[in-house]
Amino acid sequence: SIHRIDDGVVSRLQSQVTINSIDSVIKEFIENSIDADATQVVIDFQLDNFYKVTCRDNGRGLSPEELNEIGKRYYSSKLSKFEDLKKISTFGFRGEALHSIISLSSIVSIVSKVQEYNSGYCVIFSNGKRLSESRFADENDVGLIGSIGKTGSKTGTMISVSNLFGNVPVRKIAMDKISDLKIINDIRKAVFQISIVHPEVRIKVSKIMKNEHGGDSISLITSTGGETNFNNYDSGKISALILKSVYGISMLENFETFQAEFENYKLNGVIGLIPVQTKNFQSIFINKNPLVNTDFFKEINKLFHSTDFIFKKEGKSPIKIVGKPFNKYPIFIFTIKCPNAISDLIQDPSKCIHETKHLKIIKIMILRVLKRFFKIHGYNVNIEKTLNQDISSTKNSLTKILQQEVESQTESSDSLKRPSVELALNSKNGNKKIPSIISKLYSNSSSLDIEKHGDSHNCNHEIPQLDIENLQKRSAFFPDITKIKLSSSNLQNCEVIRQIDKKFILIKLNDVTDVEETGKSSILVIMDQHASDERIKVEKYLKEFIESTILDSNLTEEKIADFRLSQDIKFKVSYNEQEMFNKYKADFQKWRIFYELDDQNNEIKVTHLPTILSKKIDFNVDFLKNVLHQHCCDLMTNFKQRNIGPNPSSLEDRWWFMLRCIPRVLVDLINSKACRSAIMFGDELPLQNCKELVSNLSKCKLPFQCAHGRPSIAPLVDLNNCIA
Repeated sequence: SIHRIDDGVVSRLQSQVTINSIDSVIKEFIENSIDADATQVVIDFQLDNFYKVTCRDNGRGLSPEELNEIGKRYYSSKLSKFEDLKKISTFGFRGEALHSIISLSSIVSIVSKVQEYNSGYCVIFSNGKRLSESRFADENDVGLIGSIGKTGSKTGTMISVSNLFGNVPVRKIAMDKISDLKIINDIRKAVFQISIVHPEVRIKVSKIMKNEHGGDSISLITSTGGETNFNNYDSGKISALILKSVYGISMLENFETFQAEFENYKLNGVIGLIPVQTKNFQSIFINKNPLVNTDFFKEINKLFHSTDFIFKKEGKSPIKIVGKPFNKYPIFIFTIKCPNAISDLIQDPSKCIHETKHLKIIKIMILRVLKRFFKIHGYNVNIEKTLNQDISSTKNSLTKILQQEVESQTESSDSLKRPSVELALNSKNGNKKIPSIISKLYSNSSSLDIEKHGDSHNCNHEIPQLDIENLQKRSAFFPDITKIKLSSSNLQNCEVIRQIDKKFILIKLNDVTDVEETGKSSILVIMDQHASDERIKVEKYLKEFIESTILDSNLTEEKIADFRLSQDIKFKVSYNEQEMFNKYKADFQKWRIFYELDDQNNEIKVTHLPTILSKKIDFNVDFLKNVLHQHCCDLMTNFKQRNIGPNPSSLEDRWWFMLRCIPRVLVDLINSKACRSAIMFGDELPLQNCKELVSNLSKCKLPFQCAHGRPSIAPLVDLNNCIA
């Protein structure tokens, strides 16, 4: 029968929605400390056996009366009625986070001291239940969680969580499967996002580990904020300092700062001048909360990738390679202050903003800034189409948007015409304002007349594409071209007719089924001789390489010596990158990539490389670092797998499953090799060679596409229709 779920079960289930990882716990603790006016927050966490987190701050503390109410669901000091949300300036207000942490953990201890009391008071929870009302913190309590609470000590709070997720075994099992490196990077991301909007707060996070002697070993994860002279810095330098302190990424001399204002919207931020290999350093904050609108971030990245920005650091690489062996992304951090929208605050317990009514205006402001940034640095980017579409859309809805929840007096007809966005981009060498950077937010036209501007000769022509729908209408011989289903078995039982124009091979396929498998027919297809031979060769080269590296269980010293470089290659890394290289050292060795780590000098020394890579790089240090670091990123994000799991049914197929693990640079190099060595257009092939090519293609794993995804075979005519 249907009945109410037990309150304890409901509490634990709901808590998992709010708190689902150790970084979310640390994030909530830091935010609570900042809401309590803390200027220093110290976090220690432990990942061994039982997850443990301890947070200490110097905030104003909690009184004994407040301790009696803390941890109760929907109890908060920041919110009384729904209308108060418009004025919320703190991180927390729901009264959910601490309740969730208490519900999920075996033991939670809180000691706090306020100015009005000489000593601290404490409260302890066990398996989600309060053991007693708040009481005076005695020596045992103080010894358990630190100096806060001693007589005469300063104000502050300390909270200690033991066996996090101990009450939800399924969640704990899921957490155990996540690598320490991934957890640490998630923690860094949380600290980074908080520090960007509160740089005045010093945050220190350390990992506690057991050493070989059974004692505790402390590893500093990050220490950021709290600079005494932050007031003298612009937003760009503050962001650069925080980025360096959290991730070890230095861009102190390579950034542009900017400001923009429109009505009651104020935007500050920074754009890095050097691209990096991860999107981790791209953030947009709306009233302190992060925007996670994927489409808009993709749009920004697309604009940068349409320029030569990705080659900014090294210039265009002299190494020519087909494919994309490593990613390049811009660093950008935007902080926007605008009227609170209630929907922004309540749409996600993590306080992330997925959709916001402010996005249209914010998007236009950011695109205007980017347009000016590209122009200053000589990048020819046409963003007018995107910008004009947004402006046109916003013209029609601006008044409605601003009147929904934002309490502001706006005369929309006037505001759309006056020059209302002022941009000031500052040089990295002294914050010198660039003159005449005043722009109207809205123009009088939402379209661009190419003929009028005379720029049509600069447009990129679209590649002609085959219109299959119209082709079907024109062809009486193949009305259902999209309904056929080809397989490698069709190639094994085909009739090779002849080569055409020294480029293609005409083939008759028999017993071809349709998608519904309701009938069979014979069809004529045309095969691209270059694409087909490229597919044959790329699978041959991949199989040979994989079987000689990761699948070779008999790795001798002699074999290792074959991959020894004539000269070691060294490059510097940040401590974040160093952790990644240390974590995945064994994974690289499977592919005959050996290196040594110099922790003192933050340096990697590469000693061995597979021949196909060592010949290509020709001691290009930047290229090598980029492709190796890319594989670290791919492993950490599971884009590449560390192992293939269960063994395939056939040992012959093991190499194919290993493609999930192989570094992308090696795939690209092998693709390039296959492309260069394949039969070319213009090569004449006797009929016997044509038959051999078709036979070899039929044995491939992916016979119908080349190494780069181009189709190798295209259908021409359904012979049954011709007979009919």
